[in-house]
Amino acid sequence: VMLRLFNARVLRDDEIVDSDEVWIDTRTGRIVDPVRLFYAAASQAEFQCETEIDCQGSIIAPGFIDVQFNGGFGLDFSNVEQMTSEDGHEQLLNCRKALLETGVTAFCPTLISLKPDEYDVLLPLLAPDDCPSPERGAAMLGVHLEGPFFSPAKIGAHPPVNILTLSDYDPEDVYGPHLGHARIVTLAPELAGADGAIERLVNRPPPLDIGRCVVSIGHSSARLAEAALGVSSGAVMITHLFNAMGAFHHRDPGIIGLLGRPELHNRLWYGIIADGLHADPTSVAMAFQSHPGGAVLVTDAMAGMGLAPGLHSLGAQQVEIKPAGNGANKAVVAGTETLAGSVASMDACVRNFAAFTRSSPAVALRAATLHPARVLGLEHEHGTLSPGSRGDLVVLDPDTLVVQATFLRGKCAFARASRDGGRAALFDHASAQ
Repeated sequence: VMLRLFNARVLRDDEIVDSDEVWIDTRTGRIVDPVRLFYAAASQAEFQCETEIDCQGSIIAPGFIDVQFNGGFGLDFSNVEQMTSEDGHEQLLNCRKALLETGVTAFCPTLISLKPDEYDVLLPLLAPDDCPSPERGAAMLGVHLEGPFFSPAKIGAHPPVNILTLSDYDPEDVYGPHLGHARIVTLAPELAGADGAIERLVNRPPPLDIGRCVVSIGHSSARLAEAALGVSSGAVMITHLFNAMGAFHHRDPGIIGLLGRPELHNRLWYGIIADGLHADPTSVAMAFQSHPGGAVLVTDAMAGMGLAPGLHSLGAQQVEIKPAGNGANKAVVAGTETLAGSVASMDACVRNFAAFTRSSPAVALRAATLHPARVLGLEHEHGTLSPGSRGDLVVLDPDTLVVQATFLRGKCAFARASRDGGRAALFDHASAQ
């Protein structure tokens, strides 16, 4: 019942340890300490492994966590008609399974600014499901409600008609009776009533199946003082740094200026889309150098991720995917050049982040694993390979950081086909478990 992945380079805390191994009890789906297991075993049989895989120097990291994922592979979480269609549930499962190919083992399905009755329909369909399997795909950790309480000047690709004020509307009334399915709420901290709304959201009694709600600030024209008040009220994250917010100014740096407040670094995270389009590589590097421990890689991916160029939907908006001129694609609001989410995968963002910041693979991997887990308060379950944590992990090529295999609770849920008998071929048989 034990799975042993040996001869691997394993992400441990701040470094990648060579010639290491990971043991998983496939009955419980949890990582175990082989030393403690050896001394606790009553017989040699109890210490034997059912499956052993020589990883030949591949990197093993916790599964990636994407806390801002609007949809992908043709599915748009904010499209009520699509989500409630006859095959809507099947499309959701297919999307969750396709995410495994990118190394993502858990995510927060993200809804853009919608009408109240649409939240009533969609939130139950995206309820937390933290029991991933090869059949169900990546875990859903709770919904990210991105909007509708935004600055009218910073709505990005969100439908203007759905944007609301906090002085006229209460989030609990707008989001409705299924607000307990939400894990993150993004709002603009400068709106009248924002400080009280943040305090109420973060102090709501948590449901039994997920932790407390996290508030992130974004889609905002906030000045630095207004952004800092949002953090003081309980916000712990910045939504897609640099995008849909005021530009940096030396006299008032706005939300971006929070990264220059070291006293906030132990409780402030920032989402960053490392696709080379939403933020220039130099901007990504500057943010990292200002607050290296706060980086959280997000894709902000929309339905077109994994699809060919063309027109796709994002809520009520038409979005066009077209070449970006750098070998990648970009998603824009149809007929404009306004970015409408990304079509980059998380594994690509990890590779880009390492290149943009000139950081080690270990640092880039933490931004996609442990950091988002800490944002959600799940660092004892996700984002780590410590004994007792979930056996959700990704195996990567040590030279290219390309995903070779993805495991859910110790079961191989995805193995990349290898025609040349390379490292990826090691996991072909494991995927048949």
